[in-house]
Amino acid sequence: STLLFFSNFSQVESALAPWIRAGLDPNGVFRDATLLASMRAGFHDLAGAFLRGYTLVGVDLRGADMRNCTLEDADLTDANLTGADLTSAYVLRATLRGATLRDARFINATLGGARLGCNRLAPPECRPAIVIGTNFTGALLVGGGRATDMANLDLRGGTLVNADLRGVDFQTADLRQANLTGANLTGLDLRTARFVLATLTDARFASTQLNGLDLRLVVAIRTDFTSARLDQVNLSGATFQGADLTSARLDGANATGTDLLGARLPGAGLAGTRFIDANLRGATLRGAVGTPDQHADFTRADLRGALLAGADLRNADYCQALVDQAEFAGAQLNEEIGFVTEGLDANGVYQLDDIITRLTRGGAPVTDLRCARFVDADMAGANFTAVTRWGNARFERVNLRGANFTGRNLIGVAFSESPLAGANLTSAIGVELDLTGADLSGATLTDASFEDARLGGADLRNVIASRVDARGVD
Repeated sequence: STLLFFSNFSQVESALAPWIRAGLDPNGVFRDATLLASMRAGFHDLAGAFLRGYTLVGVDLRGADMRNCTLEDADLTDANLTGADLTSAYVLRATLRGATLRDARFINATLGGARLGCNRLAPPECRPAIVIGTNFTGALLVGGGRATDMANLDLRGGTLVNADLRGVDFQTADLRQANLTGANLTGLDLRTARFVLATLTDARFASTQLNGLDLRLVVAIRTDFTSARLDQVNLSGATFQGADLTSARLDGANATGTDLLGARLPGAGLAGTRFIDANLRGATLRGAVGTPDQHADFTRADLRGALLAGADLRNADYCQALVDQAEFAGAQLNEEIGFVTEGLDANGVYQLDDIITRLTRGGAPVTDLRCARFVDADMAGANFTAVTRWGNARFERVNLRGANFTGRNLIGVAFSESPLAGANLTSAIGVELDLTGADLSGATLTDASFEDARLGGADLRNVIASRVDARGVD
């Protein structure tokens, strides 16, 4: 179509944008066909060009300057835009299927309703765009009257920083190692996408469906997952520091070794969730944690300084968790795990130092250490004779030299790299106790029962071992 006619071409030629000059015929008439022919011949200075509805199928636009270009409803199927700059371009509802967008820049571009992928509505012969190294920083992918099709795209290592992705169809998209820092994915169904090693820091995933996804090693610092569905996800080794998981569903999720430092989980569904060896220091949990049929597992988790006030922990397993300075005021505790009650102060805060002081220097007797875990503590000379309940207690690298365990039933207790030199284990019951490599030099084992215990490599010099039951000892 004729957009412009210049009666005195020589007077205005120098003032025209390059793309307009490239579209003028010898008579000064702007023609689409002339511009298209120039583009096919290698003209790529298209900054600000108005190309709405253009058919650019298979056109070579490598390295083209297309900043602020209007490509609304344009057809760029199979076009080559390698290294092209489409910063702030208007690409609403454009078709880019099969296009090569390698290292192209769509910074702050508008791509609402654009077709880059091959969703369920695409024709059978559809081929997704090649988006290796494509930069979508700040891009707006909302609008256009339809979902932006990025289904089946290989976005591995891609950059979508601060992009608004709320209208995107990411069905089976590969976002592994992609950078989505600050991106908005609110309300999307992402159940078939892949995110391993992706960076999601400060992104918004509120009310997003992520059920069953593999999110291993994802970095999601301060990310908003409020009311998101994360059932059965694998978060192993992921970093969720400061993440907001308020009212999110994590039922059956695997958060083994996950870093949830300072994360917020009030009202989160945690039935059957595994937080084994996870870092939840300073995290917040409220409401019911786990269900009678599916306990939440916090075994060996780091809960130091966590806010658990008012939480229902009756269906949570926090055996051997580190809970120093955690707040349990008003919380309902698991009756099978006794050590927490022993260490609560008047404000419901667990005080590890108080437990150690009472055992080493005297004070109110400590009687229940079920599931307690002591790490790198100095408990030399501690008196454990008042402790009557020990199940699954664990000492890791704890100085227990000269400690008194007289008459104690130590079945199930673990002493990992904890010296017991000079300790008193008279009449103690240590059936199947693992003391491999332990320092027991000078210890008193008189009348003790160590049936089937493991003592390989232990230092037994100067041990007093009268009448010890050593049947089956290794």
